[in-house]
Amino acid sequence: MSRHAFASCRLLPMTRSTAVRTWLRSSVTCTRTISIEGRTGRIPPSIAFLRLPHLSGFVVELVERSTREITMHARVRAADAACSRCHRRSGRVHGRYRRRMSDAAVSGTRVVIELLVRRFRCLNDVCPTVTFAEQVTGLTSPHARYTPLMRGTLTSIALALAGRAGSRLAHALGTPAAKDTLLRLLRAFPEEPIGQVKVLGVDDFALRKGDSYATVLVDLERRRPVDVLPGRDADPLATWLLEHPEVEIV
Repeated sequence: MSRHAFASCRLLPMTRSTAVRTWLRSSVTCTRTISIEGRTGRIPPSIAFLRLPHLSGFVVELVERSTREITMHARVRAADAACSRCHRRSGRVHGRYRRRMSDAAVSGTRVVIELLVRRFRCLNDVCPTVTFAEQVTGLTSPHARYTPLMRGTLTSIALALAGRAGSRLAHALGTPAAKDTLLRLLRAFPEEPIGQVKVLGVDDFALRKGDSYATVLVDLERRRPVDVLPGRDADPLATWLLEHPEVEIV
């Protein structure tokens, strides 16, 4: 046992021999093998979960690090799972498969969770679902390739920069994503309610120059677009104003 580890044991309110036995017992039962750049070491999973609390529902079996990414091999901690349709819990395993999910970067390095997922048989005879895959509440969802933390990070980047600029920033932060992915997250983000518009800005723009045009309506107080009307004629705008009598200034 190292001098540093022995010194940390002496801080516990117990005798030295009891502290040594407790430290050795925790080292044997609460560690997992870690592979870092071809070398092996050991780290208590409890320490990892203190740094990554959103992964508390997983048991990390192996962590591999390369020059480009950190891969965490994990499995779900729970012994059973609930059916996604009838919500009855089942512990009868039908099969297993591996699933890769991107998580938020650590020290600028991309993190990938390789999760061993179990498929369970539904024990409810009247349920139309025969088998279902286990999910971790708040962390995984069907067909998702990102954890909620990673999805929130990419959504924030998409809201700020979108497209190519957002993709470049995401790569620099260790959370690589294509521009199409960021635009898809941007479109899926729920819009805020329009509310009362008192000061309205109106302008036309070309969808295709010389061919088709549209009219954009902007709430000048909140500095955000409100609606887009087809064409650039006055009739659609007049109809919209009749439906929104709260407008005071145009």
